[in-house]
Amino acid sequence: MDPALAASGFFVHAALPPFATAAIKLILHSYVLLVTCFRVSTHEAYLTDDPKMAVGCLVALLLAVAAMYMPGDTFAVGGSTLAGVFLLDIWAYYALVEGPKPKPTDLSGKISIVTGSNTGIGLETAKGLAEMGSHVVLACRSAGKAQAAVEDIIRRTGNRRVEAMVLDLSSLDSVRRFAKEFGARRDLGRLDLLVNNAGVMLPQRQESEDGIELTLQSNHVGHFLLTELLLPLLQQGGGRVVNVASALHRAAGFFDFSDIQQREETYTMFKAYRQSKLANLLFTMELDRRLEGSNVTVNCCHPGNVMTEVTRNLPAWVNFLHGRFIYYLEAPFIKKLENGAFTTLYVATSPEIEGQSGLYFVHCKTQRPAEAALDKGAAKKLWEATEAMCR
Repeated sequence: MDPALAASGFFVHAALPPFATAAIKLILHSYVLLVTCFRVSTHEAYLTDDPKMAVGCLVALLLAVAAMYMPGDTFAVGGSTLAGVFLLDIWAYYALVEGPKPKPTDLSGKISIVTGSNTGIGLETAKGLAEMGSHVVLACRSAGKAQAAVEDIIRRTGNRRVEAMVLDLSSLDSVRRFAKEFGARRDLGRLDLLVNNAGVMLPQRQESEDGIELTLQSNHVGHFLLTELLLPLLQQGGGRVVNVASALHRAAGFFDFSDIQQREETYTMFKAYRQSKLANLLFTMELDRRLEGSNVTVNCCHPGNVMTEVTRNLPAWVNFLHGRFIYYLEAPFIKKLENGAFTTLYVATSPEIEGQSGLYFVHCKTQRPAEAALDKGAAKKLWEATEAMCR
């Protein structure tokens, strides 16, 4: 224990009446326990295999628990514990929330597509690419929202080579139409970068017009078909494909082929979402194997713990509770939207990983994904199942 902090705690303890000291102890210990327990339950602690973060969270939690039972002046012990947890928070913030930030790359003359880019991480990714000089196509379901995003990016970057095209991933006809229209553009002629970013999380099971469970189609099947159709354009110039996945793929355990369409009686929002994110990784690994020897690379990434609109379809009471209470506990460990795009931009543009393919990135570094994502048999089986859905 820091003697100075202990002395300070003892002084305050002696100067306060008993009821005030008891109240402060209760608030202090509750805060330490609540925040550290919450930290342990966030993505970064137990889902991303980040050993430093996991160890930091474990130390903070053990200190918080120990502060409740250590003999002596519990206020001083609690104060020292809180100081230690605060230092860990500072480290976590700068290591995992603020950075690392990718170095800008000159993308002049390059052509990029970003799906789901009228808001959230997709919008910040498109803005980042525009800042580097790329011609950026925002592929979005809503033409109005996409155009508003185009105007925002042009205003913020000064790059006027930004445009919007309609793409509804929940409709395979829309995907085919988008690919055909883009491929017919003589002013473009090729594709250097495809960022498959769009995603949904749905509280109730829904089916698309193609008869496919909507979470799976929007997060995986639509992107699968889009990538397949645009591959010839990517091969013209040695392009990159970036699939935005999630650390939640680890929670899936394995890809459940017996319930690939998430039957009504077995459907849960998180099961459908994490299985679709596992599908993103399996697709990445299988596409990498099929592209072996070609000039196209494909990688995937987890953007981090970011507050986005992916939760917009949750029940109103959940969003209200989160916005009024949980958010303020989670806020110190949530990336801003701009920071949430850092890893995607790194994988999409960094010269450091030129030619590298079939990798999973977190915080701009490679990490080993869950074993289920490395299952070659499952990846091949999912590819074949997805092809059948797209026929």
